[in-house]
Amino acid sequence: MDLQTVLTFSLAFFVFAASPGPDNLTILSKTVSSGPAHGVAYGVGVVCSIFLFVIFAAIGFNAIAQYMNENLRLIQYVGAIYLIYTGVTMWRSKPNIERPHKGYR
Repeated sequence: MDLQTVLTFSLAFFVFAASPGPDNLTILSKTVSSGPAHGVAYGVGVVCSIFLFVIFAAIGFNAIAQYMNENLRLIQYVGAIYLIYTGVTMWRSKPNIERPHKGYR
């Protein structure tokens, strides 16, 4: 794994872990209600779960990217045909210019 991939992964992990949400509120409530030791333990569990989530998401996106890479040429041709069809349809259609209603100011 190169340095850029590690930095990107670390940034994604930090964003997930630091973003405010129910997990941070739960850590705060555990700390206030049961003491700092329980809050730290709960926080470590949350950080580990977020870390595993980011790893599994990266593995899944990698698998999807490899599958799409094999079929990418077909997807590009289908997309190009659709864009050409949409452009020709718009070009051949009559313009639809609506006049403002008299009630508008």
